[in-house]
Amino acid sequence: MTSSTTKDHLFELTRQYASLSAQNTLIYGNISHTTIQDFLIKNIISSDHFSQYPPSTQYQKSFWKRVIVHLESSSNEDEDAEFELSPDIYERYLSLITSRPSGVKPSLSVGEGPPEKSFITYFWKPPVNSPNRGVNEPYLKATLLESRAMIEMGTTGLNTWTASFVLAQYFVDHPDLVVGRDVLEFGSGIGFTAIVLSSLQVLWHRPHSRLGKLWFTDVEETVLTTCQSNIALPCNLSSLHTGVKVQTLDWFASLDEERKPSVAKLLKEDIAPHVIIGADIVYDPLLIRPLLATLQMALEPDPRNSPICALFALTLRTQRTKSEFFRTAKDMNLIVDDISKEAPRSVAFLSGTTPHRDFQDVNLFRFSMMT
Repeated sequence: MTSSTTKDHLFELTRQYASLSAQNTLIYGNISHTTIQDFLIKNIISSDHFSQYPPSTQYQKSFWKRVIVHLESSSNEDEDAEFELSPDIYERYLSLITSRPSGVKPSLSVGEGPPEKSFITYFWKPPVNSPNRGVNEPYLKATLLESRAMIEMGTTGLNTWTASFVLAQYFVDHPDLVVGRDVLEFGSGIGFTAIVLSSLQVLWHRPHSRLGKLWFTDVEETVLTTCQSNIALPCNLSSLHTGVKVQTLDWFASLDEERKPSVAKLLKEDIAPHVIIGADIVYDPLLIRPLLATLQMALEPDPRNSPICALFALTLRTQRTKSEFFRTAKDMNLIVDDISKEAPRSVAFLSGTTPHRDFQDVNLFRFSMMT
């Protein structure tokens, strides 16, 4: 195995650990135990980033248990003739199995409590021609505090969903769509897309040019608080963006005659976006009409503002949902263009071992108003 291939395999281990990949996907390649061990000690155990923003205790225990099993297995590499497992790895594992996961009461055994919150880190490559790309930063990080439970406290916003990766990658590939522009996101969740968009605007910002304002919205205060905290994490380039705002936005208010004027003011006067985006925000058919009513309000022509475009990455899981979505859009004089052929079919945020089959179910739509 060449040194370049070895380096790539080892970096994949870091990506898998950082993104909490399933343990059965860990791939070590034909790399000596000595090389793997030295790499893991240097790049994970001794990492300042993973010390400050660690995966959950539950995940770390499982990860290091798998590593120990692998390193204690036989090796055919000459370099491993006298290999011994490092005390650093044993000590890390022992410290984890004797610790109590955060949020688990003393009366509960390990594994009986709810899934922990966990920091999760996605590595991504910025555009090669971005003016502020650091020469020593081949990868940037998007780190979030994320709930590993699919639904927590009655909201679905505390996880990063598949379509978010597709939409974020689309803007990494087409930064001109968002650089220097005011962007409004519907259903921002915990802020993955927000981190990437904010970072892109910082990367592409030139002296004396307009940075752009970014508005990230959701209906749940808990989700918005998490989103704002994640954007501001010092390890994320997004923390340097000075034009970020989070805002409560209830789509159902667009159907309420009493609340509609305040929503219109927010969308048309306070935010006045150039671009509107959203990812995986039609997970319930009941949301279709309020979502599209809000979008219709935002897209209504205004001579004071630049033309608006809207881009959504959506997973319309049933034909019934899809039909209702397009029928409602037509009723509201919205033109929907399916531009899924332009959508990325692989993303840089996930490790090479992460299954990408779900991405083919993500559709990319562009919206405009009928004239």
